[in-house]
Amino acid sequence: MTHTARSPLTKASDRFLRPILLGSVLALTNSFWVTNVDGTFFGRAGMHLTAMSIFFNVLFCLFVIVLLNLVLRRYFPYHALSQSEILIIYLMMNLASGIAGHGFMQIMSQIIAFPFWYATPENEWTKLIQPYIPSWISVRDMAVLKGYYQGESSLYTGVHFRGWALPVIAWTGFIFAFISLMFFINLILRRQWIEKEKLAYPTIQLPSEMIHQPEVFFKNRLMWLGFSMAAGIDLLNGLSFLFPTIPHLYVKMTNIGRYLNFKPFAALGWMPVAFYPFIIGLGFLIPAELSFSFWFFYLVWKGRGVLLVALGQPSQQLYGFDRNSIYFSAGALLGLCGIALWQARRHLLEVVKSALRPTPISDEASEPVSYQTAFIGLGLSSLFLIGFCYLAGMSWWVAVLFFIIYYALCLSITRMRAEMGVPVHDYHNGGPDIILPELFGTRALGATNLTIMAYFWFFNRAHYSDVMPHQLEGFKMALKMRLNQQRLMVAILVGTLVGILGAFWAFLHYGYEVGMRGRLEWFGFEPFNRLQSRLTNPREPNLSVLAYLPAGTILYVVLAGLRSRFFWWPLHPVGFAVSNSWGANVTWFPVFIGWALKISVLRWGGWRTHMRAVPFFLGLMLGEFAVGTFWSLFGTILGGPHYSFFPYGR
Repeated sequence: MTHTARSPLTKASDRFLRPILLGSVLALTNSFWVTNVDGTFFGRAGMHLTAMSIFFNVLFCLFVIVLLNLVLRRYFPYHALSQSEILIIYLMMNLASGIAGHGFMQIMSQIIAFPFWYATPENEWTKLIQPYIPSWISVRDMAVLKGYYQGESSLYTGVHFRGWALPVIAWTGFIFAFISLMFFINLILRRQWIEKEKLAYPTIQLPSEMIHQPEVFFKNRLMWLGFSMAAGIDLLNGLSFLFPTIPHLYVKMTNIGRYLNFKPFAALGWMPVAFYPFIIGLGFLIPAELSFSFWFFYLVWKGRGVLLVALGQPSQQLYGFDRNSIYFSAGALLGLCGIALWQARRHLLEVVKSALRPTPISDEASEPVSYQTAFIGLGLSSLFLIGFCYLAGMSWWVAVLFFIIYYALCLSITRMRAEMGVPVHDYHNGGPDIILPELFGTRALGATNLTIMAYFWFFNRAHYSDVMPHQLEGFKMALKMRLNQQRLMVAILVGTLVGILGAFWAFLHYGYEVGMRGRLEWFGFEPFNRLQSRLTNPREPNLSVLAYLPAGTILYVVLAGLRSRFFWWPLHPVGFAVSNSWGANVTWFPVFIGWALKISVLRWGGWRTHMRAVPFFLGLMLGEFAVGTFWSLFGTILGGPHYSFFPYGR
């Protein structure tokens, strides 16, 4: 009797529990890593692991996993991980890092109890703010908070556990529903944006190459040349940080705006020039019209500030841009959302019809769940969020408007990242918690609505580490690698829950160990000082916002229309929407370098030469991630300062 032999790798591909368990362990590990390093949380160098569209710590872990797996394939093939298993682990690490990251729960770690610990007789928060805060979303017991803010204590006591239990459970439910809603939106739009429009997804090219064909990728000499150049710079600079007598090669930001400190050019404000290798590499991968539009519109925004000052208009600076420009961008992002949904109208109509049918159609066979289930999940998640807000004291219509605006902005960021691969999408101070009080006036909204919106600052301050794009990119990579979509869905939901609990655990553990006082305090002062001002000085609607928001939408639609009508039109409207933020300041010049190199290669070598050059620029990215992030891990393990390759420091 004979038996057909099965490949060890085929057997490995049938496993599902193993990558979920490994992914959960690495998700927890990365949660602790991010809390240690990201944003100078515990006195280390200010390396923003999750401030960019690609998370440095996750790429480093993926690099190590793939190399170790190649060894397993050669000597212990039965135990080697399959492509689908590595993808599941990679996606779970991304989700956990984004949740614990610089634009999400890192902010919550401060604001959750901030108005109680920092209340003083001078700010009168006891009477002004605290009465509008439900007991189940915050901790107000000073015996519980003392150790959290002063340190030299332990989370693992009965008093501390009981004090945090209800708020942690409440916010865990909120965040899980919050991220699940993103997931169900992606389920509905997945086929349109991945299979029909076939968007570029430049940010997944590096992890896809490592997971899908690692042997080919790691044998490419051009890749190792780029790797060596970027790794050499970070190795030299890391050694120079530890031993100052060693010279270093400065590639970080130099503010050229300080040399133009006379009117009207002083309005340029902060205008840094940098040479980050990984951003140059990503700039080469981005479609040329998009990278051109990014740096071109950056200069346009800067020129706008100079023009305003030249005309005698006041200019309120925010990250080197006129303050009102953020409302332009908000309008542009809402325009992007509207156009993206309009382009998908036929697909959405088919989805709705399918959801209303008693039995699913054949096209749904490849979907993780039926469209009917997706709509049910969408509805339940939405009802949970609105119910949470209503129980907290928020008006239901304010909550509905709040989340409509927020998810429209989030959907726009997801779309633009899939299409353009922007290096960063931080978009500061332009969420619904800013827009709604400006549109309606603070007096009309009332104290309770304003207070709950202050607590929502943790996901509105910026959009660095949004997880919605990572969910969609996971679906894109799964399609390429033929991963079972149902398994991917389970991995996303498990990774989300593990990421939430891991982030809470990490922040509370380290908070009681070293103390939250003096660490990221601005994350708390920003929303509650603004809330204090709104409550003590009620304002009427801001007419300038009423003008700038629709103006941004109209201009975006006009640019999109010109691009669709004239094939030679060089400006992509996405560049207009995303080029006036902190991230644009940091990345505009290396993106310009990547664009210039791409145009030169295409012009003088053609498309074939361009494709041959791609591994070199992937190597630039990987080399910086590998060695630069190693220094972060080195400092975390030893508990001391370390070299940070991005964005600040020596």
